[in-house]
Amino acid sequence: MPKSKRTAKLNEDVKIDWKPWLRNVTEPTALSHERMHNITVGSRWAFSLMQRTRAELIRVHTEIIDPDGVDAIMRLLAETRQWLSATEHMVACAHVRVPASAEAAHAKGLKFKGVVDLDGPAPRRKAVQGRVAKSPGDTCMSERETYLGDGLYASFDGWQVKLRAPRENGDDVVFLEDGLTLQAFFEFLDTLPIKIGASNGS
Repeated sequence: MPKSKRTAKLNEDVKIDWKPWLRNVTEPTALSHERMHNITVGSRWAFSLMQRTRAELIRVHTEIIDPDGVDAIMRLLAETRQWLSATEHMVACAHVRVPASAEAAHAKGLKFKGVVDLDGPAPRRKAVQGRVAKSPGDTCMSERETYLGDGLYASFDGWQVKLRAPRENGDDVVFLEDGLTLQAFFEFLDTLPIKIGASNGS
């Protein structure tokens, strides 16, 4: 999308307003586990039926399912269709509200969490936890890593701290960004009731 058209669209997004839905203390019926299960069953029925030939579906009526069973399937498919249509509308509205609120915040000059300049370079990623696949039994330490003990290795690439714990089916890895995340970790250490390096309870 050309920048001029995108800017025009963003300006329109700023004007979007809405009334929030009433907040429910209990889980809404439409999103209950039972309803979600029924929708899953209906969707699976639809998927299965879409794979049948005309002859196979004719045979369903004459040899496999009685009329009452067919009526039950039709009700389930109708309820599933109605639920999916309403849910699609809900998700579409939510999809609009998120960028609209972001543009409104930007228009007000508000500072975004974790972003120094909205028009500047992209922010660096936050702490990320993941798993790095490696060959079973591969626990080799790289040149930049420091062994901390208890099977934990640490390294620093210039802007984030990497914590690695070798595992048989792949390493567990956590990245702490050199900034808010790492600072929060240091502040957490300061709150501990014991001194770092001392035994628990000392």
